[in-house]
Amino acid sequence: MRDYKKAFIRIESLLLKSCIICILILIGLQMIISHNDLSVFIEKSISNENTFNNSNYSEKGVIILKILDEKYEGVEVLINGEDVGNFSKSNELTLNVYSNDLIEINGTKYLDKIKVKVVGISKNIKFPKLNSVVTTSKNIEILGKVIIK
Repeated sequence: MRDYKKAFIRIESLLLKSCIICILILIGLQMIISHNDLSVFIEKSISNENTFNNSNYSEKGVIILKILDEKYEGVEVLINGEDVGNFSKSNELTLNVYSNDLIEINGTKYLDKIKVKVVGISKNIKFPKLNSVVTTSKNIEILGKVIIK
């Protein structure tokens, strides 16, 4: 019986020591990753998506949106959550976009269904597609995330 007790005490102390060592290793790795220069390289190797340091990010594209009913001039267009314009001056709006920009249509001011169409894109834009239509009614609808070829 005493042999089992000694064995359990030995296993318990080994588990406790290994937990403490693992926590210290975790803290050390976290400190290394928090260093800005190294974290950029780690994120690049882990992520398959475009990052800010990717060459596609600096490429600019152009998207032209058209509101299909001109009486809704207060409809706003958002890029990454920020208002970039509305249809008050004309029924078309030209947007300068970069890769991974999120384009949204804000129709919260109106109760009716409002349609906005993509009528022009530059040659280097893969998404959103030409002639895509978004319908919004009292909400913010996502047109899509910009993908540059």
